Amino acid sequence: MVDLTRFIELQKIQDEGKFFPILDAVGSLTDLKVKIAGPDSEVQDKAQREINKRIAEGRRVGVETSEEAFKEMAIDKLVASVLAWENLEYQGKPMECTPENVRQMLTDYPVFQQQVTFYASERSLYGPQADANPASQADAPKAKTGRNKG
Repeated sequence: MVDLTRFIELQKIQDEGKFFPILDAVGSLTDLKVKIAGPDSEVQDKAQREINKRIAEGRRVGVETSEEAFKEMAIDKLVASVLAWENLEYQGKPMECTPENVRQMLTDYPVFQQQVTFYASERSLYGPQADANPASQADAPKAKTGRNKG
């Protein structure tokens, strides 16, 4: 017999989000920690519904969604998924976790985007005992330098 409480608890963890460490572009652990809502969270579900609505509206008027628009919508979903961060500053001043700043980090720093994408999509990281140390995750994103233009 399975107690439904387990599903409720796991959903709560995803909705509240978890803090994950961020590696720099050479794979070194930084002090930056980002709180990310899980893939089954209400935040991500709402963002996906908005994406679906935008695509459907375009199709209704005969407009196909471009590759660039799909990339932008993926960034929109990641922006919604980032709930908070700790230990991020710019020129000695704390950098507030606002949607604008999150978008800037995601678009300017591919290594940041890759890690947020991984954490936002991996259900196994949102269990009560999940280890969020990327060094211990076989499938954790590896820091890459340069931008992926493909």
